[in-house]
Amino acid sequence: MLMDVALKYKQAKQNSFRNKLVLVVLCFGSFSQTSYAESEGINAATLQQQQRQEINQRLQEQQVSGEPIVSPIQIPEMRTERLESKQKLIELKAIQINESALLNNTEITELASALIGKNISLFDLQTLLDQINAIYANLGHATARAILPAQTIENGLVRVQLVEAKLGDLNISGNQALKSEFVQQRIPTSSGEVISVPELEAALVRFNRIYDNQLGAGIAAGKEFGTTDIDIQVSEPKRFQFSFFLDNAGRYTVGDIRGGLVASLYNPFGNSDKLTFITTQNEGAENYSLYYTAPLNRHDLMLDLIASKGKVNVVDGPFETLDITGDSSDFSIGLSYPLRATIQDYWSLYGNAASRNSKSYFSGFEQDDATTRLLTLGISTERQTDSGAWVIDNSLVGGRAKSTGIDENSFFYYRGSASRFDRFESGVNSFLKAGLQLSSDKYLASSELYQVGGSYTVRGYSEGLLSGHSGYFVSAEVRRHLAGQASASFDVRKPYLQGLVFVDNGAVVERGFSEVKSDSMLTSAGLGFMLSFGPSVNMQLVLAQGLRTNLRELDEKRPRVHASLNFGPF
Repeated sequence: MLMDVALKYKQAKQNSFRNKLVLVVLCFGSFSQTSYAESEGINAATLQQQQRQEINQRLQEQQVSGEPIVSPIQIPEMRTERLESKQKLIELKAIQINESALLNNTEITELASALIGKNISLFDLQTLLDQINAIYANLGHATARAILPAQTIENGLVRVQLVEAKLGDLNISGNQALKSEFVQQRIPTSSGEVISVPELEAALVRFNRIYDNQLGAGIAAGKEFGTTDIDIQVSEPKRFQFSFFLDNAGRYTVGDIRGGLVASLYNPFGNSDKLTFITTQNEGAENYSLYYTAPLNRHDLMLDLIASKGKVNVVDGPFETLDITGDSSDFSIGLSYPLRATIQDYWSLYGNAASRNSKSYFSGFEQDDATTRLLTLGISTERQTDSGAWVIDNSLVGGRAKSTGIDENSFFYYRGSASRFDRFESGVNSFLKAGLQLSSDKYLASSELYQVGGSYTVRGYSEGLLSGHSGYFVSAEVRRHLAGQASASFDVRKPYLQGLVFVDNGAVVERGFSEVKSDSMLTSAGLGFMLSFGPSVNMQLVLAQGLRTNLRELDEKRPRVHASLNFGPF
């Protein structure tokens, strides 16, 4: 019946005299089936779900397209005077080596034993030192050295000294809002302890992977022999940042032109926490979200709080004359923990509990009041290399939902997403992304339906054109540098231009994918360009052609233009 509404709406658009009468009669006669209305953006909760999917896609693209991560430690080259004499003047009877806190002492003893009982030269001793220092280097202990101290060799005894630097001074500089104690708690060495450069590097990389504040370290000789000073340099993001965006990624029923603001406050309490406010505005919709994230302990267990509120007013489409409005709210509390954070890999386990509510009104009268409670458990993995990166996110969601006229129902689904970015020669990059949701339950809350169509899934179609219990999308995009060079700062004289071509595909179903029908699948192809003037000003223009006609597409445009303009962060 709702599909009939869509078809007759297309006809009614061509006959303005009968338009409103036809729509009112048809819509009131069929509104008990809500899936079509929800897919058209009438339910405010579906708009918030669209925004959540968009944010996830943008974050993944930022993760995989960033520059490769490098070591944050600078270590000065250590030079010592070499022993070059090859005259075998030493009758070696024993070698005395102090115990190592970093190496396998048995391995060192075996190296030294090979010289005992022989006539050796200073060059032979230098070779022994080089062998021990090679072990230090292979294990990453750049501040440790084996040396031959000044000595008089008596009775064939030679002393070799292992200098494993202990921490002298730990200096932290460059931080203004971030507390020094917060950084110091995450440095694995205390004053007087032997410095392990690999452990220090791992701690700094972990910190830089998790937090927006970034750390670098310089190592220098300490004031006393056998000590090393560590200078930690903190690079804080600008305390308050904001950015603006303008695009046509809104749903046409509430206005496809959409503007937004993202404002962030870094280190509000000095412990690498972050407060972010996001708002999007359409002609007939508005959404507000507040995010707060902060570490709960020195092991980087993170607290995530999210509160959102939205309103919707249908301004176009087959339900425009019904004066349909709605509002929604969403609150979630979550925990996340980085299981592994290295230069190449990042694994994070997360979970959250959420409560969502949405209400719909016809001419001011409440028609539906839906409440959904959710529990989510997921794991996110990321890998970075010099040539590219990929991100995979997997989550299991269970919940209960109740709405007007429908008893409380439980549901369960799996949701996953993945992105991959590869750098090739001659300025060519590839960007692949995909999403998937699986649910076999008969009932699924409207806020949890999987949405396909639009700028972030299958281009060439209206935003969120299709929605269902289960669904997927895949996108393959190739980008090529056309002109200019990427700039680290805003400069209108230095544009950086990339061209792109792509193919997208996606579908939704109510149950298994064996039931996929032609009107439940979208496919498109197109081309476009990306233009930036430094990191703070960038725009994208895409021309997308839908390769499948879909009867639910009431705002058909062939080809369809997807455009976005971003300013910030400032």
